Amino acid sequence: MRTLIAAGAALITLIAGGLAAADEPTTEAAAATEEAASPYTVIEENAHIAFANRRISSFRVGLDRSLILRVGASRYYRAELDESCARDLRWEIDIGVRIPANGALQRGDTVVIDGRRCFLHSLDEIADPRPAEQAAQAAENQQ
Repeated sequence: MRTLIAAGAALITLIAGGLAAADEPTTEAAAATEEAASPYTVIEENAHIAFANRRISSFRVGLDRSLILRVGASRYYRAELDESCARDLRWEIDIGVRIPANGALQRGDTVVIDGRRCFLHSLDEIADPRPAEQAAQAAENQQ
């Protein structure tokens, strides 16, 4: 009887594990889904901004609730934040960037939004975001 119960439990574990694995997307599929979700063209993943305290010229909220940083005249970076911070980002006016002592901003650092510190999950250099934003605006206007 004990053997039968143990065998039944093992079979249930195998079936449950197989079903869970079938529901999980492959790494390639997950990467494709994530890339499709972002309207921006990534030039360099996990980038860093050297001398960020002197080079960040502006910032704004991106189409995908990310933080778009403009560095100098023509370089752009997309920062993905904690979900709770990203959800409220479009309503915030008071945004600050905490620059570490080394002067570089990178993944793992924080920004301050309305007095709350928000972790940077990623910081990617992106192509000029204006064409993607204009296309999204045009699509929205057609609806």
